[in-house]
Amino acid sequence: MKKYIADVDERNLKIIVDTGTIRREKESLSQYFQFFGEIIDYCHLTNYKKGQFAHVDWTNGELRLASTLKEIEQNHYQGDFCLEYTHRDYLDNPREIYETTYNQILKMEEIK
Repeated sequence: MKKYIADVDERNLKIIVDTGTIRREKESLSQYFQFFGEIIDYCHLTNYKKGQFAHVDWTNGELRLASTLKEIEQNHYQGDFCLEYTHRDYLDNPREIYETTYNQILKMEEIK
């Protein structure tokens, strides 16, 4: 990837990180921030569960939302996020899973 970025050599080329995919590949988010730094421009805030390709909710995977957000904050990320859930269990009522995550984030804010 670093060679590709160097070959393209354009200031507007940015990196999107996907937290669940990083976990699935047994890599770390901090490694991405160390490697790519300020050219990380967007974050798919996703979770991963072994044996499933789809992104799962934050109560059902290997990652923890609070520690993932803390790691992102420690790396001084200032870009945008999106929540992404692709598991078929969420297709009938996606609002429920987004509200659950939203409420988790609100609770974290109250603790601060």
